[in-house]
Amino acid sequence: FGDVDNRMKIAQDEIFGPLGMKDSGYEHGDTPGLAPGYSMGVKVADPLDMSLPYAAGGLYSTVLDLNRWEEALYTEQLAPAADMARYFTPLVESTDQAGFGYAYGQLVGDVRGSTLVWHNGLINGFYTYLSRYPDDHITVVLLTNREQSPDLGSLAQAAAKITREGS
Repeated sequence: FGDVDNRMKIAQDEIFGPLGMKDSGYEHGDTPGLAPGYSMGVKVADPLDMSLPYAAGGLYSTVLDLNRWEEALYTEQLAPAADMARYFTPLVESTDQAGFGYAYGQLVGDVRGSTLVWHNGLINGFYTYLSRYPDDHITVVLLTNREQSPDLGSLAQAAAKITREGS
């Protein structure tokens, strides 16, 4: 991959466009309509040059677009089934998260007999958590523009538990 613009063109052409993710992209510092991030309560978070974190914070999306991404993971829209299975297979079996291995950009493990795939993110003024229970076809996406937020992992697990028990 070359420069940031080239990588974003590839993401647009190969992922965002085909999946209809119209509200996702790479923040260049001038994207209109994005929520400001907050730290320490009501203080707008210090700005960050998004070329530094790139995909570890430079991408933006919405819950609806992330749902499009998640639904595509159950299909062969992004890659053949064998490649998708590898995508969710841990490359590192043990992490600092007991019971979870690290796959391609996500943690994978077992919770109460169901596979859980998750990752969180934290960057100036924003905190996110995305968890998937592929065996149950449940996805929980939590996005906040407040750096100091409650434990989103616990909130996501509680939401998934309610959904699993209610189905």
